[in-house]
Amino acid sequence: MCHNTSSTSRQDVDAKLRKASRKGESKGIIALLANIIEDLQSELRDSKTAEEAAQVAYEKQLAAAETVLEELTNGKLSLEEFIALRNQDITDEETKLGQNQQEAESEEKTLSEIKPNCDFIISRLSERTRKRDAERDGLKTAREYLAGAVPSSLGGSFLQQRRATIKLHGRGA
Repeated sequence: MCHNTSSTSRQDVDAKLRKASRKGESKGIIALLANIIEDLQSELRDSKTAEEAAQVAYEKQLAAAETVLEELTNGKLSLEEFIALRNQDITDEETKLGQNQQEAESEEKTLSEIKPNCDFIISRLSERTRKRDAERDGLKTAREYLAGAVPSSLGGSFLQQRRATIKLHGRGA
């Protein structure tokens, strides 16, 4: 029996050792799981912090994008208004151009209608000037003759011409 007792006690000791070993193992497993849990919680906190920072950055970027969009929309509206005004200016200028072309055509037509008369007058101008000079000389001679002087062209003397000139101008002799 001794043998039995001793084998029982040995079995008990072995079982206790295994149990203690398992206890150490379970403590190691529990410690390992505690470390994993801490790491996961730390990662979760870091993820939340990163997510909050990312959300703030996203909101800033969204606000900036909305501001840019608003500026671009206003710029587009301004450009559309500018283009509309320029198109109106172009339309106005085209209307004026049409009117000016009609006026130019009218003036060209008038010029072409009066050109023959102008050419006729221009071609006869030197003859007309010569005739006007002859008429002026004739009127001068007639005035002198009527004043009592014999014009030099008709053979009057210098003295007769002088008296006639004085009578014409109202000076007494």
